Amino acid sequence: MDHLHSLLKRQIKRNLKETDDVPEDFLNLLNSISEAYKSFDDDRNMLERSLELSSEELLSANIEQRGLFQSLPDLIFVIDINGLILDCRGGNESDMLLPRKEYRNKNFLGIPNEDIRARIRESIEKVVKSKENASFEYSLDIYGKRNFYEARLLKLDDKRIIIVIKNFTERIKTEEILMNNFLEISKKNLYESILSSVSQSAHNTPDVDEIMNTTIESVFDQVDSVEFISVFQVEGDNAVLKSQRGYPDWFTEKIKVIDSPTSVTRQCVKNGQSIHVNNPDEDSYLGKAGRELGIKSYVSTPIFLHGRPTGCIHIQSTITDAFDKNDFNFLESLSQQIANTINTSLHAQALRESEQRYKTLFEQSPDAICIIDKSFRIIHCNQSLADIFQSSFENIIGLDLNKLKDKAFVPVVERAFNGEICTHTTYYEASTSSAKLWLSARLVPIYGKDEDEIISVMGVVEDITERKIAETKLKDNETRFRRIVENTTDIIVEASFEGKFLYLSPNVKEIMGYEEEELIGTSIFDRIHPDDLAAAIKEFSGTIQEMRKGAMTLRMHHKNGDWKWLDISGRPYTTSDNIIKSVITANDITDKKNQEEETIKLQKLESLSVLAGGIAHDFNNILTVVISNLSLAEMHLEGNSEVVEMISSAQRASMRASDLTNQLRTFAKGSSLIKQEMLLNTFLEKSIKFALMGSNVSCEFNLSEDVAVEIDENQISQVVNNLIINAKQAMPNGGLIKITSQVAELTEESGHNLEPGKYIKISIEDEGVGIAGENITKIFDPYYTTKEKGSGLGLATSYSIIQKHDGLITVSSKLGEGTEFVIHLPCISKHLYSNNLHSEGDNMDVNQQGKLLLMDDEEELVETLSLMLKKIGYEVDTTRNGNEAISAYNKALKSSNSYLAVILDLTIPGGMGGVETVKKLKELDPDSYCIVSSGYSADPVIEQYREHGFSDYLNKPFSVNKLKEVLHKLQKHHAG
Repeated sequence: MDHLHSLLKRQIKRNLKETDDVPEDFLNLLNSISEAYKSFDDDRNMLERSLELSSEELLSANIEQRGLFQSLPDLIFVIDINGLILDCRGGNESDMLLPRKEYRNKNFLGIPNEDIRARIRESIEKVVKSKENASFEYSLDIYGKRNFYEARLLKLDDKRIIIVIKNFTERIKTEEILMNNFLEISKKNLYESILSSVSQSAHNTPDVDEIMNTTIESVFDQVDSVEFISVFQVEGDNAVLKSQRGYPDWFTEKIKVIDSPTSVTRQCVKNGQSIHVNNPDEDSYLGKAGRELGIKSYVSTPIFLHGRPTGCIHIQSTITDAFDKNDFNFLESLSQQIANTINTSLHAQALRESEQRYKTLFEQSPDAICIIDKSFRIIHCNQSLADIFQSSFENIIGLDLNKLKDKAFVPVVERAFNGEICTHTTYYEASTSSAKLWLSARLVPIYGKDEDEIISVMGVVEDITERKIAETKLKDNETRFRRIVENTTDIIVEASFEGKFLYLSPNVKEIMGYEEEELIGTSIFDRIHPDDLAAAIKEFSGTIQEMRKGAMTLRMHHKNGDWKWLDISGRPYTTSDNIIKSVITANDITDKKNQEEETIKLQKLESLSVLAGGIAHDFNNILTVVISNLSLAEMHLEGNSEVVEMISSAQRASMRASDLTNQLRTFAKGSSLIKQEMLLNTFLEKSIKFALMGSNVSCEFNLSEDVAVEIDENQISQVVNNLIINAKQAMPNGGLIKITSQVAELTEESGHNLEPGKYIKISIEDEGVGIAGENITKIFDPYYTTKEKGSGLGLATSYSIIQKHDGLITVSSKLGEGTEFVIHLPCISKHLYSNNLHSEGDNMDVNQQGKLLLMDDEEELVETLSLMLKKIGYEVDTTRNGNEAISAYNKALKSSNSYLAVILDLTIPGGMGGVETVKKLKELDPDSYCIVSSGYSADPVIEQYREHGFSDYLNKPFSVNKLKEVLHKLQKHHAG
């Protein structure tokens, strides 16, 4: 309001036609007005600050449920950082371009006024980036009226902003009216001689009708040319007579209400311009009644209130050319004087009411207010200040701030006396009581008559102790819950009632691969596995409708293309503005699911092992008889090549049946592994190249350093052969198989369900047709196959073999692109290995003589093996169980015609088997050479045959060449 003081001062000088000498009484009046306005403005700023703080607290405390939002004088919007209107409260409907309910879900940045739109965008960016409040002023035409507004933007939280819009149109109008009023008062001495009874009446009475009557009475009496005078006021679509002089009663009765749109009165008001007529022949507005009255001349001038024509004043005469230019100007001045007088009267009353309101506000304000003089003494305060400090009005007045126990506000008051408007928050200890509290104070300088002189400082003090305590608790809670959310192993999600992501905890990146921004606003159902989607939608909808807790397990798409198993639980809740949202937690149980699937596979294999054990034992015994007899037949028919070829074909078919038995035997619990140390790369290249011989598939090797492993060569060869066969079948038109290996150090966090340590990772990748997603989870199941002639045991066998080697085999595939099998096998620290296999130069057909003892319970097998051994050149004695074998061996030992070796069946139903027999034989003869023979064993005897006292082993069924190989090592043993 400082500019008003200067403007009034300049106007007084101009009206008095003086440059330096302004009457002292005018200056005193001017200074008093200025001081009053300064206090009023300071109080306004204080109330605005209070409202600003209250608005934030109202929003955060859900006050709107108690109806306080509707009582706020300001218009309050809650928007998000993109300008979308979330809520609209307070204010008056007249301030709104749209009904209040239509604002929701509209965007501030979409309003048509480009200037306001740009300023809103700039203010939002400032609030979001700098976390500071922002404000700007603007004007709008609403319902045909120019309105002035101030918009303040306050940050509520990271996602919402409060816009407080204050309408200060009336303040501007009041300031303009008061300025005109004070100008009229300042002109009193200069224009006292020309002030009519019109202005005098405004000082004598506030009654507008009395002022109107006095005005037209004065004009009617003092202006001789005026025979008739009247004043009309517009009410709705009519012009109503308010006062008149000179009219006869009959005419007055006719013009009490004028509803004709073509009348002089309606045209004057409609056009907002004066009408001057001195000749009735030239008049197009005067009505029939006016002509009957004999009016020949008239001047009609509109009366403007608040910038709009709201009535008019007429002076009329029965004489032609009764009014000249001076009369015309006089009437226009008179109409303006009437308007000014009415405004002065009305706003004088408004000013008195405003002064009373100011006094009431000061005394009754919930905020504490005090006035501090230049000596830093409190010279005035309201009761709220005394209440805050738990003291009394008398104890506070006269206090010297420099002598108080707590001088926290002294530096701030000094800044206010230097012209700053200061805000200060501090923890304060009172001097007049034991009060210790948090205070927020706004200190504003108050200027005296001289614009440059600050005579006092007004302080508006607020007790914010409870708010500070609440803020501290809230901050602690926010910190605690933020740490919980940020450090939990679960994903925490907030979702809208229709299922859109509103918030995700930061660990979503670690678990699902997505950035939070990629998911916000998208549907939670977009990335759920199709097989789980229907159940997920049903469960989510049920929890929303019934407002209950929900839970389920489902698969969700990881950004890298994998499916993650998630254990989901959540519960809906209702916000303060009656919006339903849900809090959902998701626990990654992918590893657990994988382990469960592995366990299920193992359980299937163990179930199969019971069946496999019996089949393997009996079937291998049968095959041994078949193959042995075929071998004998082949020996007898060496000259008949056609028959020999037929026998060889039968032997090959029998051996393929043996391979099937070996696969079944692999499933048997405790099936034997005969491990030996070897360098893996050499083994891989040899096995794979052999498996690809004669095919249209090529192979590309990319192998790491050659590391040592401890494996059963035959069984791992079987795994490699199975995988290569699958790859060839997936590429019937030829293609490329890529073989890679690398050393990997696995930890507990690697997620492979393997013991930590060093492993060799082998990848076998083809370019084939791929495996469908619904099949890939069943691919290692026994007897599961998609091939017409497949047994379904190849991959199941491979899985079992790798698992028994303490390793892991996994598969990944895409239809039309190919399949990749990955094997992990544990490395050993050694880099060299020993291979006990005979060299190719060894002669297996050396002269074989001597006596052998054979123990087996299968008659046909005993008979066939005896014939085969005799054919080779050995003498053979047979026994059916361990007791018979020990007796025979002891007898031969005593007769000095001992056995070269004993071939013992591992399992003898109802009798002593190979393990017990070999112990007793070793007791009789520590140098005895015992060979274990078995089609199946539930114990790992074959794998550790030397530890059980055996010198060699024979797996049933075996060919004649295998038998010769074992007997060859026997001869070498006895040859020394």
